[in-house]
Amino acid sequence: MNQFLTALLLLPSVALATGLRSESGEVEFLAVGKPSMLKIHGKAENPEAHLSVNGGDLNGSVSMEMEKFSTGIGLRDKHMKEKYLETAAHPKARLTLKNAKVGSGFAESLTNPAEAFEGILSFHGQDRPVKGSFSVEAGKMSAKFPLPLTDFGVEIPTYLGVTVAETVDVSVNLALVKE
Repeated sequence: MNQFLTALLLLPSVALATGLRSESGEVEFLAVGKPSMLKIHGKAENPEAHLSVNGGDLNGSVSMEMEKFSTGIGLRDKHMKEKYLETAAHPKARLTLKNAKVGSGFAESLTNPAEAFEGILSFHGQDRPVKGSFSVEAGKMSAKFPLPLTDFGVEIPTYLGVTVAETVDVSVNLALVKE
C-alpha cells in the first residue's frame, strides 16, 4: 500500500490538465473590397470552445456554425452562405490549437500576454495550417488570424465590378471559464 501512495505522490503535476470552455463570445471577419471603399463586416455569436491547459501549453478547438454569420444585409448574407461559403455542405468551421504557449500561471489567472499561435483551420471542406496571435486578460481571450479564401477553395466574391480581397481578417473573442 505504501508503494501505491508513493507512486501517486511522484506523479508529475503537469499531467493534470485544466479544462476550459467558452461561456460566450463571437467570431468576426472583415473583408475589404477592391477598390477598398467596400468593407464587409460579418459577425456570429456563441462559438463553442473546448480548451485545455497542460503545463505551458494550450490545446483544443473553437468551432463556429457558419449559418450564424451575418453582415447586416439579408441578400448579401444569402449569397455569401449559398454561393461562396456553401454552408449546406460545410456547416461548421473549426480552429484547432496545438501547444500554443502560455505562462506557467495561466491555468489559475486565465491571463497571458500576446503570443503567436499555429493551428489547423477546418473550413469549407479543407484543413490548412494558419498562424495568428492571441492574448488573454482575466479570462477574455482574443485571437486574430488571416484567412486566405482561395487556399480553402472559396471563390472570391465579385459584384458590379467590386471584388473582395483574397485574404479576410478573422478575430475570435471568447469569455473562458474553467470546466
